[in-house]
Amino acid sequence: MALEKRRELRVSFILWTLVFLLELLLARLFWIQCIRHEHFSHLARKQYRTEVELPAERGKIFDRYGRLLATSLPASSIYLDPCAATELEETAKALARALDLNEEHLTKFILQRKHRRFIWIKRKVTPEEGQTVKRLNLAGVGFRKEPQRFYPQGTLAAPLLGFAGLDGTGLSGLEAYFEETLKGKPGYKILLRDGKRKALDPGLPFKAPEHGSSIVLTIDAVIQQIVEEELARALEEWEPSGAVGIVLEPKSGHILAMASLPSFDPNNFARYPENNWVNRCVNYSFEPGSVIKPLIVAKALQEGLARPEDVFFCENGVYRIGSRIFHDHHPYGWLTLSEVVIKSSNVGMAKLGEAVGAERLYACFRAFGFGQKTNLPLPGEAAGILHPLNKWTSYSVTSVPIGQEIAVTPLQLALAFSAIANDGVLPEPRLVRAIICGEGKVINPISQGGKVILEPRIARIMRTEIMRRVVEEGTGSRARLSRWSIAGKTGTAQKAFAGGFSHTKFISSFVGMAPAEEPRAVVLVMIDEPHKGGIHYGGTVAAPVVASIFERILAYLQVAPEGVPLQMASY
Repeated sequence: MALEKRRELRVSFILWTLVFLLELLLARLFWIQCIRHEHFSHLARKQYRTEVELPAERGKIFDRYGRLLATSLPASSIYLDPCAATELEETAKALARALDLNEEHLTKFILQRKHRRFIWIKRKVTPEEGQTVKRLNLAGVGFRKEPQRFYPQGTLAAPLLGFAGLDGTGLSGLEAYFEETLKGKPGYKILLRDGKRKALDPGLPFKAPEHGSSIVLTIDAVIQQIVEEELARALEEWEPSGAVGIVLEPKSGHILAMASLPSFDPNNFARYPENNWVNRCVNYSFEPGSVIKPLIVAKALQEGLARPEDVFFCENGVYRIGSRIFHDHHPYGWLTLSEVVIKSSNVGMAKLGEAVGAERLYACFRAFGFGQKTNLPLPGEAAGILHPLNKWTSYSVTSVPIGQEIAVTPLQLALAFSAIANDGVLPEPRLVRAIICGEGKVINPISQGGKVILEPRIARIMRTEIMRRVVEEGTGSRARLSRWSIAGKTGTAQKAFAGGFSHTKFISSFVGMAPAEEPRAVVLVMIDEPHKGGIHYGGTVAAPVVASIFERILAYLQVAPEGVPLQMASY
C-alpha cells in the first residue's frame, strides 16, 4: 500500500507540474500574441518587408532664357553590410585604399558597427572610384543611387545661386532661400525580401514622390558672364580684396547680372574659403562716398530748393564748419550745381546739404530705399545704415551729402539710380521670373509696381544734363564710349573704422546708365580696397570696368549706336 501511495503522489506531482508548465506556456503565448502582438509583428515585418523611400527630384534653376544653372544628377554611394562581409578588417583596408580614405579610421569605424546591417562608406563617389570598388568584388559591399546637385556653369553666379550639401539640402544663396520650393516631397515603395534578403517587388501600393518646383531667374547668363569676366580683369589689374558688379533693367526692375568676386565652384564648395561664398551684392554694406551725390541733387531739384544753374562758392577747396574741415581735390571757386556734381565737389555738396536740411535729406534717402531691405529672395540681405533723425549731429547735414554717416548695399545703390534711369520711378527689384511647379504649372510672381519719387523732367535733367556731363567732361571720363552715351557718377570712399577714416583703404565705385537718353541698363561696379599702384579713385579704377561692360552688353542687347539705325549697326 505504501508503494502504491508513493506512485500516486509521483503521478500527481508530474501531472500538476505539467499543468503548471502548460499554464506558463499559455501565459507566455497570451503575452506574445495579445499584449506584445504589435511589437513582434513589427519585428517580423522588418525581416521580410521593407519600405524604400522614393526620393523627389530637386527642382532646377534656369536663367531668363532657359539656360541651365543648377540641376541634379544620379550619383553612386557605397555602403557596407558588416554581417554579410567576410574578414571585416581586410574589407576596410581595401575600401580605404580604393576610396582614398584613412585606413585606420575606416577600420575602427566599421569594427565598432560590425553588428549592423547597413553603414555608409562614402557617398556620391566619382565614377572612377565606383568602378575601382566594383572590381574588388567585396562581399557585403553595395551601391545606391542618390541625386547629386550639379552646377553646369561652374563658378558662374555661384554666390547668388549658393549650393546644396551632401544630403541635397540648400545651404546658401538661392538654394537655401528656396529650399521648400525646390526640394519636393519624397514618396515610398514597399518591398519584400526572401530568406537571402533579396528584394522582391510584389506590386504593393506605393506613394509617388512630389518633385520639386523649378525656378526661372531674371539673370541673363551671357550678361552675367560678361560682368564676371570684366571684374576678373579688374581683380588682376588692381589686386583688391573683392569686387561687385550688378546689371539692372530699370523699367522692369529685373536683375540681369549679380556678380561677386572672388567666387567659388559650387560643385566643390568645401575647397574654398567661406568668405568666397558670400554674395557681397546684398550682404555687404559700405559708406558710398561721392557716388551718392546725384540722388541728393535730384531731390533738391524735385523740392524746388535748387536749380542746375544755381551757383555755390566752393571756398577754393577748403571749407571749415566748426572743428571739421571739408576738402576738394582741386581748389574750386564758384561752381554751378551741375558743376558741383560733374567735378564732385565736397564743399559744394556740404553747402547744398545745409540748404536742404536734415529732415529733407533723411526723407530723400528713405525714398530711394536706403536703410531698408529690398526683400529680394536672398538670405542674409543687409538693410544698410541710415540713422534716425534723433541720432544725427550738427555735422550730419554736411557729412551725409558726401556719402558719409550712411551705409548702403551695392544692390540698394544700383536700384536707387534705376529711379533716375526710369524717369523717376523706383522699380521693384525682381530676381525670379517664374516658378515651374512639378506638375508643369507656371507661376509668375506678382509685381507690386514701382514707386514714383521724381518727376520725369527732373530724372531727365539728371541723366542728360548733369550725369552725362560727369562722363563727358568730369570725373567719369574713363567710362566714355564712342557709340553710346553714358550717364553716371564716380565714388571714392575712405573705409571707416573706430575713431575715423582710413588713409590707405578705399572703396572705388561707379554707377552708370546707358544710353543716357533712354537707358536700357544700369550698371554698378564696386572695387573694394584696390592696392596696386596706390591708385584708388572710382573714376580710374571702377569707371573703365563699367565702360567695358556696357560696350559688350549693349551690343549683345542689340541696342543701336546713337544716330545709327538698328539695321545698319555693326557689332
